[in-house]
Amino acid sequence: MTKRSLEYALKSETGHGGAPAAKRAAAEPPRAPHLAKGRMGEDIAAEYLTGHGFKILDRNVKIGRCEVDIIARDGDELVFISDLAQLLRFPADTVRPQGRNGSGVAGIRLGEDAEAIFFGAIPEGVEAQVASIAGTSSALPGTVSGSAKVTGFEHFPAKGRGTNGVRAQRFLKGEDSLYIAAVVPGQARALISGGNPVDLPVADDRRDASGTPIAAPVVAIG
Repeated sequence: MTKRSLEYALKSETGHGGAPAAKRAAAEPPRAPHLAKGRMGEDIAAEYLTGHGFKILDRNVKIGRCEVDIIARDGDELVFISDLAQLLRFPADTVRPQGRNGSGVAGIRLGEDAEAIFFGAIPEGVEAQVASIAGTSSALPGTVSGSAKVTGFEHFPAKGRGTNGVRAQRFLKGEDSLYIAAVVPGQARALISGGNPVDLPVADDRRDASGTPIAAPVVAIG
């Protein structure tokens, strides 16, 4: 369903002086057995969608002669991380489609000579961790281990699209950039050269804390 049709459905549902469907349903008299069974099925479906990161916008919305049982939105968030340890998250539905000749939309505002080293989509409500490894930009890739930091994604506040975001890691002496970073659903893990795992530090709730030195250069986070 398009946003326009959704807005029409919601207006149709409340535009005649009546209460929204969810409130009306609570005030309705007991239903016939077959209707009660249908309502139970809708409740199970709504619980399933909510548990998988969907947001329930409305239920039992009438459009003409038809009725939509559940209207839900999958609320992904888009995330950028820059090599200067900026992290920006914002709702994916704030990004509008562009025409063939469009110039695109603003993502993260980068400082001079900065670059984005991670971009991804994280479903709303999913537990995730932000893992980042700091080093020095003057070193050859794979020659400096650096310091690692892991923090729960929920500790990073959302900011407006096209802004600087918030700081994700404080650099230690001799560090000036992140050489790898990622937002990972569940628990973050890292690999070193040869595909061997390397231990990451325990998650730190401080979003802008410094990292902990690690044993070897990290080549992948997942």
